[in-house]
Amino acid sequence: MDDASLSDQAEIRWSDHGTYPLDTNTPAVRVRVPARRVEAWTLLATDRITRRLPSFTDGRFRMVEHDVRGDFVLTPPLPDPDTLLERLSESVETIELVPYANTLLRLTVFPSAG
Repeated sequence: MDDASLSDQAEIRWSDHGTYPLDTNTPAVRVRVPARRVEAWTLLATDRITRRLPSFTDGRFRMVEHDVRGDFVLTPPLPDPDTLLERLSESVETIELVPYANTLLRLTVFPSAG
């Protein structure tokens, strides 16, 4: 999709129901757009992440790294632009995008295959 065809291909759905705008079941807006899957680009699962958290000790503020254990699913790094076109699925599907705060899985960047 390019800027010229955006208004023809994107479908915007506004919701007038729901009292809480960040409700995951009834987001205020949904945008449906055509997309193609990137083969071998999948979520990353890990049982440990490192977080930098603020700490104030001995009168000093600093950021301290902490290992956190659990079950985490993370957005993978963007695919290499040089190999992206050859990794695109042939079929086009429609995906639905909702505002970041209305989701449990958050993907904020999509690769562009120009």
